[in-house]
Amino acid sequence: MRAMKEDPEDPFQEWSRPIPGQPEALMQGYASEELRDNAIRSFTARHHENEINLWLAALNLYAFAFEPHRVYSAGGPEPESPEDTEETQNQRRAYALRLQLLALAGRAIKLALDATLSGYYTEAWTLLRTMLDGWARCVYVRVRPGEYVRWYAPEEEDSESAGTEADKKPRQGPPHWGEIEVVIRKDGDDTDRALLEEALLRWELMQMGSHPSGEGIEQIRNDALGIMMYRPEYHEGFCMSAFSLGVFIQRVLLREVEFLGSHEELWLKTNAKVATDVRSLENSIRPALDEVAARIQARRAARRERQKPAIRHPESRSETAS
Repeated sequence: MRAMKEDPEDPFQEWSRPIPGQPEALMQGYASEELRDNAIRSFTARHHENEINLWLAALNLYAFAFEPHRVYSAGGPEPESPEDTEETQNQRRAYALRLQLLALAGRAIKLALDATLSGYYTEAWTLLRTMLDGWARCVYVRVRPGEYVRWYAPEEEDSESAGTEADKKPRQGPPHWGEIEVVIRKDGDDTDRALLEEALLRWELMQMGSHPSGEGIEQIRNDALGIMMYRPEYHEGFCMSAFSLGVFIQRVLLREVEFLGSHEELWLKTNAKVATDVRSLENSIRPALDEVAARIQARRAARRERQKPAIRHPESRSETAS
């Protein structure tokens, strides 16, 4: 592990974001944390230039796709025209929901990078897990457009579907991961299914990192020194995991953004290049993912064993013939 040393020539060493309106006496703790964050951020930036380059390339693609005044269209017939069938209405509404899910997931890209740079790995994994959840739900809606209604209460539906039998049914709520897995495996294409398997491994890995598990609490103790550390510290392994997880999640999100259409040729070419460039970093945590895969298989095997029906042998019967 690299030892972190402060760089006295770093122009951002003494920089701190102000919080307007707060008295200086209350800002002391915050300012101290900011200075600490900056020191770790600078150290991470100096030792992970390539990983940060890849992250920023994906962030730029996302930001361009959602720049102000950008117009997206689901296409299809004009609303309320004779050609506007229930299927086309579902497609249009599902398209709007996918756009919202992708926008919400993408907002965390910069925050997750900031957390990673400053050594907040548990917090970064939590943000990344939320982004991956957004991806999974977006794919679900893409392959099952009619399920868009699960995100909206009946009163939020517009007049086009008012009064239908579907409106009278209780709202189920958005699907959980188990439902999403089943639907993508059934209705998704080969790439969807392959990405789902990779996403499940990373979801499991982030579950361990974002919860107060053994992996997570490693960040706040130093066994060699016998101390507990409240402030974040740079950790090369955790940092590389966050970078690897981050570029994978951004790649799959950008694939869904591409499916929205209306992109310039340069954006499409750049997205294809970024998707290729990040593969090595994605696979850098393959040993950890393989361990997760083995853990999942063991759980499934144990579950199947528990579900086997009990077999009663004739000699075990206690009845006595009369």
